[in-house]
Amino acid sequence: MKNKFKLLAGLTVVFSLLFVTCKKDKDEFSAEDAKVELKAASQEVQTNINEMMETPAVQSLDFLMTLMDYEGDWKSSLKSAAQDVETFNLSSINKLLRENLKLKIDEIDPEDGGEFTYNFTTGEFDMTNPDLLYLLIIFPADEVAYANEENNGELQIDELEIVEIEYTDEWGTYYEEVLTSLDATLTIDSQVAMSCTYNATLNDEGLPVSASFSMDMSPYQMNLTQTGSGVNYTSTASLKMGNDVLMSYNLTMKYTASQDDIDEVSGNFQVTPLRFEGDIDAAAMNNCNETDIDCMNNAIDVELIHTEENKVIGHIAFEMYYDAYWEEEYPEPVIVYSDGTWEWLYIALGLEFEEIKRGLMKK
Repeated sequence: MKNKFKLLAGLTVVFSLLFVTCKKDKDEFSAEDAKVELKAASQEVQTNINEMMETPAVQSLDFLMTLMDYEGDWKSSLKSAAQDVETFNLSSINKLLRENLKLKIDEIDPEDGGEFTYNFTTGEFDMTNPDLLYLLIIFPADEVAYANEENNGELQIDELEIVEIEYTDEWGTYYEEVLTSLDATLTIDSQVAMSCTYNATLNDEGLPVSASFSMDMSPYQMNLTQTGSGVNYTSTASLKMGNDVLMSYNLTMKYTASQDDIDEVSGNFQVTPLRFEGDIDAAAMNNCNETDIDCMNNAIDVELIHTEENKVIGHIAFEMYYDAYWEEEYPEPVIVYSDGTWEWLYIALGLEFEEIKRGLMKK
């Protein structure tokens, strides 16, 4: 339970929102209006993400994973990443790429390179050129191309570097493969549909002390950078559709000496049209008894702002929640409205946010 509580605290710190900013006096919605605005804003967030998931590039990659008999749900993982800034946290930026987006087919080793072409007769990928220094996968980009037996999609992966990291915890010593470099380009019908570049420098624990990621998937662009040393890091990110910012953050983070938890963080986080701002004492929160709601609420001072209206929807606090799935009770963040009424934060933000939280709690 202690690990779950720490995860909850960490999730609350990063997703909900440990962001220290200069507060300005803002008008506050009435409780009734706040609930309406929050629901509409949450729908807008979901719509923006769903539209991004329907781009030809994402759909083509999803079809490729089907051809490869990929067992997981990489698309949901990517969607969760877009919704949840925790994915871009220091210890988890590699987790998404390593566990959710790696190729799951025995015959293809991205580090070895070579050209592989989909065989419509056997339903397998044949090695058609072993001499390439990079990996090139040629495949039907969608169901129409598949029906016409046309390999009109190409995924090229270059500059791939994966290092093995040894780490030890209370359960023993483990080895993990961690991505440090990647260039990838997806073309459909000879047109570039997506390109991305990732580079990272790791510390001894396999965490990226510096990292940069850029993606161009018209009309979307994403950029992420992280720099720092020791326990102090700065991370910035933006996801845009054309000139419109869909998600952005600028965070300065201080980790504990072991880098297992966040000690302090300052900055801002926005998923348009919602912005969380305020401050939280992460170290104090981690020292709270897991049932001491007053202690946790004393450590958090966070408001939820509607960016377009520049008005306060409510503030974040904690209440005890009984989880029938785990058959146990633990603190959960809530949104408190101007009249003192509240709702569970994840429910107020929509069902899919609740599903993301469930997935994180199971890790």
